This record gives sequence, C-alpha cells and structure tokens, in this order.
Amino acid sequence: MKVKTGYAKFDLEQPALNFTLNEGGEISGGLNHLGIQVSSTEDVLKVKERLQQANLATFDEMNTNCCYARQDKIWVTSPDGHRWEVFTVHENVEENDAGSSIDEQASNNISSCCQS
Repeated sequence: MKVKTGYAKFDLEQPALNFTLNEGGEISGGLNHLGIQVSSTEDVLKVKERLQQANLATFDEMNTNCCYARQDKIWVTSPDGHRWEVFTVHENVEENDAGSSIDEQASNNISSCCQS
C-alpha cells in the first residue's frame, strides 16, 4: 500500500490487482479512467500496436512521473468512451509530478497524469 496526500494505491497479489484512488480531477459517471499494468515497456508497446491495428488512436507518455512512480504508458479511449492507460512502473518516486516526463518538463508541455 502507498498513501500520500490525496492519493492511495493498493497492490494486491491474489487476485493481482492495482487499485488507485486520486483526489480531484475530472470525473464522468464516477469513473475517471481504467488501467492495465504490464511487466515492461516492450509489453506496453505490444499493446499499443494491437490497439492501433484495431484502428484505435493511442497517446504515448514515456518516462513520465505519475502516481508517485516513473512509468512508460499509453492512453486509449475505448469505443464506449472510457479512457484506459496501459503502463509499466520502472521505479517509485517521492514527487507526484502530475505526469510531467523529463522530456516534457524541458519543453513545458505538462500532461495531466492520473487526472487524464
């Protein structure tokens, strides 16, 4: 379990589940977005390829700090309008940089991390 101000993450082993709660952000119908955690950046990119083959547009966020972790992730909106992220975690970090990757910080193009 990881708890910070306005943030709580529960990692269960059985069943394998990552359940995260964030305070704030835009909400539609009580649900902000859904996510699938995978083992590696390679797995993230494999999912991206499959989604694009299904004619779904994806958005990359590589080397981003989000939810107190450095991650590689992609975003997609399902045909029913739900936002999904597919991500891998490289390491835990102390700051929640609202999704700004190291490259994005340099260009001042800040994303919205888990508030997307």
